[in-house]
Amino acid sequence: MLQYWQHPNDCSGYYGSCSGSFSSVYAGVVTTAAQIVNDQEAVQFVPPVVERSGVEFNGKDLLRIIVPGNYFCMGFVTPAADEAGPITISIGLNGPGFGLYGANNGPAAGQQVVCFGFTGFIPRGTTLGLYNASGKSIRLSRLPARIAVFRI
Repeated sequence: MLQYWQHPNDCSGYYGSCSGSFSSVYAGVVTTAAQIVNDQEAVQFVPPVVERSGVEFNGKDLLRIIVPGNYFCMGFVTPAADEAGPITISIGLNGPGFGLYGANNGPAAGQQVVCFGFTGFIPRGTTLGLYNASGKSIRLSRLPARIAVFRI
């Protein structure tokens, strides 16, 4: 269901829920907590904002697929404004190192926003998380970090 919103500065538009009528299995988890994410560790969604159906969330950093099927998955993080690039974030299946990487290799500080997605079959019980694959610790800003999946 699309909903209309009005920005305080009179910019308007539409936004939607990841629970649209096309899929009854979905999850979206967002946090605005600034954090340091060590290499090969998962982004923490604490405190989380969670919207889900047919997908579990462990309350910290991982989604668990309950219903096997083909999914669309996406992730987004915003490093701190003075964090040096390159920044590499992966959607890890059952841990870090899956290889579906999203990376913004902009050299200028404050320009590393990572946004990416993939589709594919995900078996029941598979966990998904956003992992730092940069080869160094990175600092995330208070702008939202999110992971979202829905069965297609």
